[in-house]
Amino acid sequence: MTQRALDTDGLVPALETLHGPTFHAELRRDAARRWGHTPETAFAEMFDNLDVHRWFDVAGVGEPTRRSIVSWRGALEPRQ
Repeated sequence: MTQRALDTDGLVPALETLHGPTFHAELRRDAARRWGHTPETAFAEMFDNLDVHRWFDVAGVGEPTRRSIVSWRGALEPRQ
């Protein structure tokens, strides 16, 4: 994952505009620090280790949504 993908400078204000301010942000940062992470590295590790196809199965994600997610910028591999 590139640093550009993790850059949230413009994202945070946009999300706060849509959804209101983040709740418990400092508690979340503290939890990440206890595990040796920043919010960015915690997200990157989760994303790198996510078995998205298993998650699709467990969450009951339909085939059209799966295709949309897998084909987004070629970021994910189709199930073999």
